[in-house]
Amino acid sequence: MAIVASKNWKTKEELAALNNPAETPSETESASFCYIWNTEAGDSATLKLVTSDGINVTGEFNYMPFQKDSKKGTIKGSVGEVDEAAQQQVADLLWTASAEGMTNVEELSVILGAGTAKPGFGEMKLDPISGVYKYADASKVSYDLTLQRTECTDAAVQ
Repeated sequence: MAIVASKNWKTKEELAALNNPAETPSETESASFCYIWNTEAGDSATLKLVTSDGINVTGEFNYMPFQKDSKKGTIKGSVGEVDEAAQQQVADLLWTASAEGMTNVEELSVILGAGTAKPGFGEMKLDPISGVYKYADASKVSYDLTLQRTECTDAAVQ
């Protein structure tokens, strides 16, 4: 079974190989991780995470429900430590999302598991100090949408 890890989201076997310094990626080498979700009804979402250190990430998240308002934009943030018991980790991101001609910065948590990414959706409220929309109640965030890992060269991610 594959698990994610705080350094470049590797399987257990790949993590063992990283213990050999000759095989460890350089600090400037970047890695990309892509995820997609599509339904027969026409709903779709794409997530691309890019990291050079396995902790700090940038990328894009596009959420496009069929015949509803789409939200698209860039993300940046960090990925937390692996929860070994749950075999997952959480990416805490800021999403500069555009929808209906407006752009806002929103908090976005994504649970990364074995080949999956689950973005969190919930009621948001504006933090007047930072100007960032944050989850009104983190305990009520829904992680029902499951994106599947794919190659970043997949046309659906482009």
